[in-house]
Order: sequence, then C-alpha cells, then structure tokens
Amino acid sequence: AGDCSSVFDLQSCEWPATGARQGHRSADTLRVGGERSVVAAFGAHVARQDALPHLFGHHHATVMAAGAAGVMIAPPNTLRTDDQIVTYYQQASDAIGTDIPIVLQDYPLTFSVQMTPGVIRRMVHEIPAIVMLKHEDWPGLEKISTLRNFEKAGEMRHIAILCGNGGLFLDYEMSRGADGANTGYAFPDMLCDVVRLSRAGETEAAHDLFDAHLPLLRYEQQPGVGLAVRKY
Repeated sequence: AGDCSSVFDLQSCEWPATGARQGHRSADTLRVGGERSVVAAFGAHVARQDALPHLFGHHHATVMAAGAAGVMIAPPNTLRTDDQIVTYYQQASDAIGTDIPIVLQDYPLTFSVQMTPGVIRRMVHEIPAIVMLKHEDWPGLEKISTLRNFEKAGEMRHIAILCGNGGLFLDYEMSRGADGANTGYAFPDMLCDVVRLSRAGETEAAHDLFDAHLPLLRYEQQPGVGLAVRKY
C-alpha cells in the first residue's frame, strides 16, 4: 500500500516454540523491509515468569541486531490481575533492555487478558519503553476515547494507537483518536485511504469507502477460511 510506513513481523509470534528458526525468519523479514521500519512481534505464552530474561533476551537480540525498530509483546493467557499484567511487561522490558521500544498488544478475544484503560495508563507511566498500543479489544471504541482523554487531561503521556481486528471498526476507531491500522485485508489500499481521509477531516468519504468494503471485511472474519479468502 502506498501509505504503508511500517511492517509488523507476526511470524515471530510463534516463538519461543520454534526459537532460533523464528529469529532468523524475523531477520529475513527485516532484510526485505527496505526503508520501512519493522517491528518484530513475540510473546512467551507458556513461559514461567522466571524464564522471561532468557526467552525475550535471546529472541530480541536477533531481531534488533538485524535492524528492528522495536518489538510487539503479547501477554500470556495466564495473567488475571492488573498487578500481574504490569509485572509481566515490566519484566519483559527489563529483559530486552529498557531502551527497546515496545508495542503493547491488547487482544482479549485471543489472549483472554483484560487490560482496562486504567492498567494501560499505569503501564505507560511505569514502563517508559511502551510507545504504542495495538488495539484489538472488541468492542473497544470507548477504550480509545478514554485513553485519549487521559492524555488531554495530562494523566498519561501520548502513545500511538494502531488498530487490528481485520479493520472491522477502522472508520470509527479513527474518529475516536486512533492513528492508523495494523491489520490485514485483501485490499490494503482501502485501509490506507480510510486513514488518509480521516486525518484530512473527510469523515463522510472515509465512511463511504469503508462501507463499500465492509461485506468483504466481514467475509474475511469467518473462522477457518477467512485467511484463505484474504490471501487467495
């Protein structure tokens, strides 16, 4: 897509199950990223907390050495309390190096981890490395608005917000203060155009374009066959 400014390497999410091989695959992605920044995504979904330094430290070293701009970290599905969530990300940041930018992935439908706006605000305050939120809560429009209101009130520093969920709510997410999309779709130029139109204040045009694609967006969300529809 013409307005694509970054690449997220989601292949590395499979790590640590396939460890070194995923690190090299991520490095291969970085080599073809060209001038666009590349963020490597990974998480220790089955790791014990005391294993975090080894797991994160090993993988991040490979992708950062290859030129990654940062890492996106997903939470394990064992986290239940706010303190557990904050501790996990704090330990992850300490393990990879506090100077490495982190994208916080919030996807409760897949990870079964509930991050309230309050706990996200707490993590942004306590973990300086967190610079972006990948927002995939569903429904989640109020969460975006709440986070932006925290910023306006001076209660939270600014972070970027990119939205996933197959782009199903992108037009309204943009109107709530999201910065763009970080998801897949058979016609990614549409996602870029909706973002561009929204930023230009052409809200009705953004909605009209989005609505024309909505049936296919929904079709892609079918369990099992959706990704095949998108790719083939």
